[in-house]
Amino acid sequence: MKILPLILSILALIGVSFLLIKGTPTPKPTTVKVKNETTGKDVEVEMSRIAYVDLDTMEAKYKVFGLKKTEFENREKKIQQELKSKAQALEASYMSLQKQAQAGTLTQAEGEKMQKSLIAKQEGLEKLRNDLGTKLMKDQDAFNKELKKKLDETVAEYNKDNRYDYVLSYSKEGSIIHVNTALNITQDIVDLMNDKK
Repeated sequence: MKILPLILSILALIGVSFLLIKGTPTPKPTTVKVKNETTGKDVEVEMSRIAYVDLDTMEAKYKVFGLKKTEFENREKKIQQELKSKAQALEASYMSLQKQAQAGTLTQAEGEKMQKSLIAKQEGLEKLRNDLGTKLMKDQDAFNKELKKKLDETVAEYNKDNRYDYVLSYSKEGSIIHVNTALNITQDIVDLMNDKK
């Protein structure tokens, strides 16, 4: 009775080995008959060979993307904490000015000077918020362009034998409604990209 699981394991291993040795088959072009609208005659047309890369899966499995995403999230949190801290300090200064004004411990000139200082600090805080946000967005944009370039290069390398006429990008939120999962080459692409780093 203990031999049956061993035999099944060996058969499974042989099957997996065969599939690995055989490799991914190149899709064979097929032709279909379509009616030529001008001549009215049936014409055989070669169908395009299509594959796709699932961008959601790539995002989840491409290591560099995960690291960069974490880096950007951490930078954003740090920016938020810095801005929050400076906003709280500005608010405390404002409250102090109000208390001093209510207590009558400030001259009008001192009050105006402190008020101008607070306005300048508030403007500085807004500028810092804009500068840090712009820098983060520029860095994210630069990474996205670099990622797109790397994806394009990897797909070109993967398809150097021209087995596909088109390689599309797919996302659950995109405009493609249905995909044949047999055309999914995402894992091959992700593996190549992870190997390159």
